[in-house]
Amino acid sequence: MKKGFTLLEILVVVLIIGILSAIAVPQYTKIVERGRASEALLTLKALAESVQRAEKLRRYPLGPNQWDSIDIAMPGTKTGTGYQTKYFTYYTGNDLGVANAPTFVSAVKVGAPNYILEMHVHQGDILSAVCVYTNGDTEAYDACIDLGFKNPVSHIGTSGAGKLGLERP
Repeated sequence: MKKGFTLLEILVVVLIIGILSAIAVPQYTKIVERGRASEALLTLKALAESVQRAEKLRRYPLGPNQWDSIDIAMPGTKTGTGYQTKYFTYYTGNDLGVANAPTFVSAVKVGAPNYILEMHVHQGDILSAVCVYTNGDTEAYDACIDLGFKNPVSHIGTSGAGKLGLERP
């Protein structure tokens, strides 16, 4: 009697490994992305609280990327207008041309899927986080849904003018 495996047995094992890999790899990718987004949301929360404190002291909203008013150490490297980490670039800003415009803090995802996590500070309150995706970018929309955002916000291009993304693009 010969020792060893037949070709059919090896093919069955390879097929089973292939099927398990096809199921596991996408789930692993989603879990890794959730971890990265969770870290970004924690940083955004700390940044929003810092903006909130700065605005209470100054008694008016911060302008875009006024990092000198922030009392926390930001992760990553300071770039021209934000702070760059491996997976996100952080910004602050508001629309100073609009009365009582909230200050936003945002984390723009570096690389695909391209989404933006954003929180707003308005009249001393920190509003809930939103996930923003470019209108028509189904990969970013799906990432927002996978991260637990039930109603991601859609915007056209990079204009920032948005509408609630209640339906799948």
